[in-house]
Amino acid sequence: MSRPRLGLIGYGAFGRLAAQRLSPHFEVVAYDPAGGDATATLAEVAACPIVVLAVPVHAVDETVAAIAPLVRPGALVLDVGSVK
Repeated sequence: MSRPRLGLIGYGAFGRLAAQRLSPHFEVVAYDPAGGDATATLAEVAACPIVVLAVPVHAVDETVAAIAPLVRPGALVLDVGSVK
C-alpha cells in the first residue's frame, strides 16, 4: 500500500521532527524557505494533497500567498505554528 504524499514547508527543528514522526505514515517531501536541507521545490510541496506549514509566524502570510496559486483544489493545508 502506498503512503499518501505530504508536503512540509519549513525544515527547521519542528519541521525535521514532524518529518521524522510522519514519515512512517506519509511520503514526506520538504521545502525550506530558509535555504536549509530540503528535498523538494516549493511547487512540488504545494502540489501535495496535504501541505503542512511549519514556518515562523511572521512568514505565514507570505508563505500562504506564495503557495496559493500552486495548491491543488481539495488539498488539506495546515499551519502548525504555536502563536496566532
